[in-house]
Amino acid sequence: MIKKIKYVTILLFILIGCGSTTNQKTQKPEKQKAPGLYLSKQQLPPDNIKSIQLQNQLGSTIPYLRLNSKEKLTLRFDEITNEPRTFGIRFSRYDRDWKADGQVPTQISDGQLEDLIELGDRSDNEFPAFFQSNYTFPNSRIQFRLSGNWLLEVFDYQDGEPLFSLPFMITEQLGNVENRYETLNEFNQDSRFQHQHFVWYSFPESLQLPEYNVSIFGIQDGRFATQKELNIKDLSSRYEGKIRYHHERNDLFAANYDHQKLDLTKLKEKNNIRFFEERGDKPALLSLFDDNPAFEQTDSFVLYNNPSNNRFDRYVEAEFSFVPNWETQENEKIFVTGLFAQNAFYPELELTWKSKEKRYTTRTLVKQGVYTYSYEVLRNGRLVKQLAQNPLGRTIRTYTILVYYKDPGRFLDRLIYFKEFQTQ
Repeated sequence: MIKKIKYVTILLFILIGCGSTTNQKTQKPEKQKAPGLYLSKQQLPPDNIKSIQLQNQLGSTIPYLRLNSKEKLTLRFDEITNEPRTFGIRFSRYDRDWKADGQVPTQISDGQLEDLIELGDRSDNEFPAFFQSNYTFPNSRIQFRLSGNWLLEVFDYQDGEPLFSLPFMITEQLGNVENRYETLNEFNQDSRFQHQHFVWYSFPESLQLPEYNVSIFGIQDGRFATQKELNIKDLSSRYEGKIRYHHERNDLFAANYDHQKLDLTKLKEKNNIRFFEERGDKPALLSLFDDNPAFEQTDSFVLYNNPSNNRFDRYVEAEFSFVPNWETQENEKIFVTGLFAQNAFYPELELTWKSKEKRYTTRTLVKQGVYTYSYEVLRNGRLVKQLAQNPLGRTIRTYTILVYYKDPGRFLDRLIYFKEFQTQ
């Protein structure tokens, strides 16, 4: 009997030890999340996933579709690899503050909330080789029943590891939105010119107590970190079916910064490309002319994130170059970013000072296509300066207006209106 007890004890010890070893192998150290202007709920992709797009037919800055319509969203991305893997996709819904809404799947979807992404198409170019995947929804398997804030998550289908996520919106388009803005010449650390927004929401009779249950937010240039609530209400037109909203004068949008357009549809020396160099079995090097804090792009307000979907096109290593017009500080970091990088400040997108060349540079893989980018400055981890401030006060920006309704009967936030527009 004693021998049996000893045997069982030793066996349990071995099994527990093996289990602990297995857990230690599968546990991966948490990767520090890069700062940026993206949604805090969003998971950034690993280094080998590039050219991520989520678009509707309208090409809006923030992807959205109308509830119960025939509109579609299409996700595209590349995996830099010689050996493709299978991806899965899942969907989840959130309230207006991007907190879990607590709804069960059958309340928010007519079908399932998880699906398989078909194996991607292999590129016809090497150095690097890549596979392009795409997925369009809603479809016969994925159907949505509720408007609001949604997040799609792409994961490794074999081990379930989440890889990246993207936000999108589903709207009901109830009522009507009229808006105007004012450009204020009030210099602060972000910008010399500021935008203040005013929104009139005409509500349908079906909404209960809209003066309490309707809230309105604005987002600039698709950068979720810029979101501001228009929390000041004017109820003087309430009985005419309309409420006015605006935000505080001390909480405005920086207006006169620019983006730079990067056209890589044809890889040759032109416009902002200094030189192009083939490098054998490495990605070709493409060096851009120096940028400075006063971009002169006439269409810099247009936001591009259009990597080529042609499998014959390829990736290049793009070298960005920036010459500041101020004396930088030791605790400052300069990044290049844009929709092509999910508006994140990745470590590889941080510019380093080249003393001999007297400029800041960095290199990153970019696929042929058309993009816009901007430079941002972090000081002690905080965004303090948006570079490329237009000296002429050009203030053309893209804004998204989101109107939410806290449904008192269902205890959830519905997105009842979505509007995107450009200032002049």
